[in-house]
Amino acid sequence: MRVKGRITCKSPMNHCFTYGTLMCQEIMQEVCGDSFHSVPGQITGFSRRCIQGEYYPGILASTEDTVEGVLYLDVSSQAWRRLDVFEGEQYQRQWVAVQLENGSTLMAETYVIRTEFIDVLDNKKWSFDDFLKNGKTHFQSQYSGYEAIDTETV
Repeated sequence: MRVKGRITCKSPMNHCFTYGTLMCQEIMQEVCGDSFHSVPGQITGFSRRCIQGEYYPGILASTEDTVEGVLYLDVSSQAWRRLDVFEGEQYQRQWVAVQLENGSTLMAETYVIRTEFIDVLDNKKWSFDDFLKNGKTHFQSQYSGYEAIDTETV
């Protein structure tokens, strides 16, 4: 919610920074079973790369890059459980400082590629616009994370 131009939140511990397919509010809502207020943001110190043969990205530490994304505020614990299942074993949650358009910074968790899966990353940078044009429909119909949510008790 916005109050006099500032963003106010119930708890800073529940924010989720997304940088890939979950930037689509429709996909985030499908995964979480709920919708959350969101604002644009960016993180520094990470590089967003394509996953080989997939429509979604991963991020890894990089001193020179900035990653644009969407910050979802006050994400429920039920939604976090669903997100963990959806993201699967390739990713782990990590705290990041998200810079907002108004110049403020909020702490949030994001999903970073696990060290043992770094070899699945391509050198090609991932593009949200390309995903929307060329991959979203296929991703929504094929990604195994959706099935995992349906079969997992969350």
